[in-house]
Amino acid sequence: APSATPPLLIRLVAALERELTDCGIDFDNRPYVPHVTLVRGARAPAALPPLRIAWQPREFVLVESGSGAGGAGYRIAGRWPLAG
Repeated sequence: APSATPPLLIRLVAALERELTDCGIDFDNRPYVPHVTLVRGARAPAALPPLRIAWQPREFVLVESGSGAGGAGYRIAGRWPLAG
């Protein structure tokens, strides 16, 4: 997660939450924390070395996940370029 959430991202999340509410779609009401999911359900070793990643995203991608008989699946619902 970043050390600070960019104000534009906070506004984007607020807009998405309003749209979900207006459409009658339930969502997780916890405070938004930007993050990248690299793996789910993995077991971590007893100790991990510190890790720092320098990364400049070029676009925002909304991905829908779902579970089925073959496991998890993902579908890109939309893409938006980020201003540099």
